[in-house]
Amino acid sequence: MIKYLVYDTETTSDNLDTDDINIHDHKPFMVSYVVVDEKFDIIHQDYFYLTDTVKQKVFDNYLQLAPTIVGANIKFDVHMLLNHGYPINTFADKHYIDIQVLARLCINSDTQTDASFRIGLKALATKYLGVDSNMEERILKNELSQLKSKHKLQMKEYFISLGLWDTSLSNTNATKVINDIYDNWFKVYHKYAKFTRARKQFFTQNPRPSYKDCKNVETYAMTDAILTYKLFKLWYPQTAQLEQIPALMRISDATFPLVLMERKGLSVDLHKVIHDRYLLLKELEKTRIISPINGEEVSADQNAKLKQIYEYETGLSLPNADEKVRKQIMDVSPTARIVNYKKKLLKYLNTYVTRILSKLTVVNNDYRIFTQYKLAGTVTGRLSSDFQQFPKEPLELETGDTISIRSWFKVPEGDKYMFFFDYSQLELRLQCEWTNLINGSPDVNMARAFMPYRCTYRDGKPYLDEDPNTEWTPTDLHAMTAKLAFPDIDESHPEWKHYRSLGKRCNFASNYGASANKLVDALDVDFPTAKRLVEGYKKTFKGVVDFGRWIQNRTYTINKFPNLFNRKYYSTNKHQLQNWLVQGSGADLLLIKLYEANEYIKTHPHWEFLITVHDEIGFTCKDIPIDQLNKEVKEIKDLLGYSLSAVDVISDVEVTSTNWGSKKDWEELQ
Repeated sequence: MIKYLVYDTETTSDNLDTDDINIHDHKPFMVSYVVVDEKFDIIHQDYFYLTDTVKQKVFDNYLQLAPTIVGANIKFDVHMLLNHGYPINTFADKHYIDIQVLARLCINSDTQTDASFRIGLKALATKYLGVDSNMEERILKNELSQLKSKHKLQMKEYFISLGLWDTSLSNTNATKVINDIYDNWFKVYHKYAKFTRARKQFFTQNPRPSYKDCKNVETYAMTDAILTYKLFKLWYPQTAQLEQIPALMRISDATFPLVLMERKGLSVDLHKVIHDRYLLLKELEKTRIISPINGEEVSADQNAKLKQIYEYETGLSLPNADEKVRKQIMDVSPTARIVNYKKKLLKYLNTYVTRILSKLTVVNNDYRIFTQYKLAGTVTGRLSSDFQQFPKEPLELETGDTISIRSWFKVPEGDKYMFFFDYSQLELRLQCEWTNLINGSPDVNMARAFMPYRCTYRDGKPYLDEDPNTEWTPTDLHAMTAKLAFPDIDESHPEWKHYRSLGKRCNFASNYGASANKLVDALDVDFPTAKRLVEGYKKTFKGVVDFGRWIQNRTYTINKFPNLFNRKYYSTNKHQLQNWLVQGSGADLLLIKLYEANEYIKTHPHWEFLITVHDEIGFTCKDIPIDQLNKEVKEIKDLLGYSLSAVDVISDVEVTSTNWGSKKDWEELQ
């Protein structure tokens, strides 16, 4: 009986890293697959080019019959078949198993935290199957590299034929120019404006070589499918033995909703991005690093020269010129301040602007980018993305201009609203739940941050049981830690915001088991300050301290720890577990809610998934009557909520009809 279909696609990209492949634009040219029965034995295996309609029909039959599809980064391969024209409903009711997810569930959690651990297919196969899984890839990459070198030379000759090329360039400079135009266009196109039209014409007439043009791609493709099958056969039976089936099923249920979210994409205000790019380039041009030693200009990456300058300005002997050193000398080194500012500008330009421009796709006259969510990016199970999490706060330039990255993302064409349901202090609520489970009652201060816990009502108002004259107000946990750490500091102090910020950062770090030594680096404070913060934290969160001790005591006798939703972490690392049990519970709750929200959307198709960032789920909604909108927003908010034994998980709701950066609180608009 056909039980599983293991398959892999090869695309027209010139990159094997699926993070760098546009899941909307690139199309597959080949599929390799293995059909597996309920005993994990192979029924059939093959590969075919998607021009071979006879072989494709054989594969399509297996795809229809198999209830479960298996892959390495399986969502990517679903996208590729959708791009080829497969109907979306083909995948709506499938079960999904990703071997990278299996690796996270089956490999000892402490092993996964080792710096040498890699989650990619080839690395897993090499380590756990004992094979040289990289040989075909090395051959493939080498062949494509040679094809690209010839293609670049062809491009250069094309520019020469048009009279655009400066034939006086040295070989070194000529190589740099052609590499920039070929590989780094979206970063440097302002420098080569005269090549814009010719570059486009060249690529139209002479498409980039891809892995489709390589001779050993068939061997490479089939090898990937077989490796995926062997790892699946190795680990899938272990998920039951390790009691990880509930976690695997949750991930499977959330896979298709994430595919829908990824295919929606984010709508980009291209004019705003180009405008802000201009501001960044203009600011970078005038932000020059001039050595006070000899007056020469230095780049932000010349660390040896920068170290000399920092030592000259401070009179200190410094270990290096890295970010940590710059923070320590900012007040006494003008150059360190300039370098810090310039590096921030460069990060915004390269990490955000250039990456977005290079990923843009036109969909129905709308510019969009498409992100991918990694189901196996972390030990905890928390989703990660191939795009950085876009900063909430705008970047303020010294010119007075501001750059708000979130304002680049607008309501898509055809939609009326973007809604963001943001879980309110999710991890603190989950931490509070753990204190209740291990002590029989929650941490008092944590519980009172969310509800009138241990209170008596008089005249409809809650008063603290231990102090009947004091009315309950939500506890500001971060302020409490700061005040207990620094008893002489309160809201009237001119630096109160700074101290409360230290309290907040200490709380989050310490909730995950950080010691005073860790806080020194994490908060950039001296050891006495870190120690005072830890003492303030311990007084604020007595229940959480008990939780840490509870974990520590259990690590002596067991190495299996289930989170609140029964995902197991096999570890004896107390500090890591204190993080994983909370953060992993939040990850699993999000997966559950993605599935439930998708069930809701099936009967309310004017809602669509948009994005998930940290503890936030974004949707778009079309223009519907306001009474209906109010009703459905409440329904989604209730659906996304979750009742715990200590406090409930709830979400705040924000909305915009323009762009992400302009979202407003939904309740305030009612």
